Amino acid sequence: MCCKESYWHNVALNITRLRDEGLYCDLEIVCEDQVFNVHKVLMAAGVSYFRHMLRSGMLESTHNRVELTNVTPRALAAIVDFVYTGISALNNENAADILLAANFLMVDELQERCVHFFLTNVNRENCFKIWRIERELKLSTQLRQVVDEFVVDHFEDLYNSPDIGYLDYDGIEAFLKHDDLKVRNEDQVLIAALNWLQYDISQRVDMTHFLLRSIRFTYLSNLDDTINNIKEMELKFAITEFVARNLPCPSSQKPIELERYYPSGVLVCLGGRKTKPNPCEFVELFGGKSNKWKFLQSLPVAGRQVGVTVIGCKVYMIGGHAGRYGDACSGVLDVKTGEYVLLPPLLEPCRGMGVTQLDSHYVYAIGGTDESRSTSFSHVQRYDVNTGEWEMIAPLLKARRNVNAMAVGNRVYAIGGCTQEEETSYVNTVECYDPEKNQWEEAPPMNVARFSAGAAAIGNRLYVVGGFNDGALRDCEYFDTITKTWHKIASLRTARGGVAVDAMGGRLYAVGGYNGHYLKSTEVYDPIKDEWTAGPCLHDARAGCGVARVPLVEDEVTRYSGEESE
Repeated sequence: MCCKESYWHNVALNITRLRDEGLYCDLEIVCEDQVFNVHKVLMAAGVSYFRHMLRSGMLESTHNRVELTNVTPRALAAIVDFVYTGISALNNENAADILLAANFLMVDELQERCVHFFLTNVNRENCFKIWRIERELKLSTQLRQVVDEFVVDHFEDLYNSPDIGYLDYDGIEAFLKHDDLKVRNEDQVLIAALNWLQYDISQRVDMTHFLLRSIRFTYLSNLDDTINNIKEMELKFAITEFVARNLPCPSSQKPIELERYYPSGVLVCLGGRKTKPNPCEFVELFGGKSNKWKFLQSLPVAGRQVGVTVIGCKVYMIGGHAGRYGDACSGVLDVKTGEYVLLPPLLEPCRGMGVTQLDSHYVYAIGGTDESRSTSFSHVQRYDVNTGEWEMIAPLLKARRNVNAMAVGNRVYAIGGCTQEEETSYVNTVECYDPEKNQWEEAPPMNVARFSAGAAAIGNRLYVVGGFNDGALRDCEYFDTITKTWHKIASLRTARGGVAVDAMGGRLYAVGGYNGHYLKSTEVYDPIKDEWTAGPCLHDARAGCGVARVPLVEDEVTRYSGEESE
């Protein structure tokens, strides 16, 4: 017959009382300034370390006093209690010490309990310590994965932690290279690298050049300030030398590199025409974290052939056919708050304009046509976001509608379009505007004439995607604003005219369009691979819409009015 559990429970209670009263104890364990009186037979039965020691014939096996130096008194007390009671009182303050002690003393069951505890109790205070313990002891691939995911998901709160120094070189490098690292901006990644180097500057300064290769310098906004704030002169010299050797000067061509998904922002798709004749009033939002388009809200005013640009968290919708509001209507949507406000009307009502912004100060509305579509315009209207007023500036050299506009550096480009009444008058010509001179001049022409294309900039490259000429196009190319040359790139998977394009995370997103059918499909271009891949679909097929990257993380936009796309 088997004994009842209550029997063994009572035995354990009685043995614990004997220990607490100091009865029949035959072994003293000394740990720092504390002495633990225990029973040899019980410690040998419950702790492999003591069992091997007492059975090995070592000197300690003949003594009644043993000194331990590799564990803390708190951890040893917990292990002794576990041996006597089978109970492990783990919490965030003691679990790491107990785990180290259990591993050293070979108390496997307690070690497993500690690992299980941390699987659900990793936090900002202990994650780097657990990371180091797991790497040193190789305890659990599951724990390793949990800690790695926690660090990646909470790096925005961890990059300035002094405990980041617990990571070894391979660990910090892996995190800094991670595409999904959750940070507000790339400057936080650089600060994390510097904090790691400064944790043990004498031993790590020689690793500076290797570690900084993990930083995406293209997306840094405060590099000079960060360098100036470094106190250790040898580190300041090392990073200054790296920057001088590896970063291109402004007059040279910058390499393309991808931004991390988290700080890269969200895309907002607005306006356009769907399968019904009326403009699409729904706003959809896409974030790299969910990789889905979601209904955000409806707009009181919707337009097709609308021009879209973004300043901060505000998306400006300029002109376009807006039903009863006509072609002069413009508005601004604050993506963070959801507030939509009408802007003063255009001086000349237009649709099919190219719209862009420069220096977060001016919104440019370039060319276009009127409701009759009987002519193309050369006039250029500029909106001052500070004064809230429109003004006319120097006109285009050549009138054009269904034109693309994009600002790169301190120049504004007007690209392609139609110059006459007939849609067969599409052109490949490009004009460049100098705001200091208030003057347009010719720029090198595209390889392919087109109108109603999509355009976006990555670094010094101005990309033009799809559009129409004799039909919808798959052709894509970019203009290098430094070398002043056009280069063809991989073609779209699907021909798209009236396509909306913007850049996010160092990638291009081509959204919707028309090729005989209104499209809800999207495509994503990787400039490093020179490859288009299929992206998630919109809810509503639409063409002539606008898409804009807004510098918010997806979690900051919490109001959704409907379903997610598949």
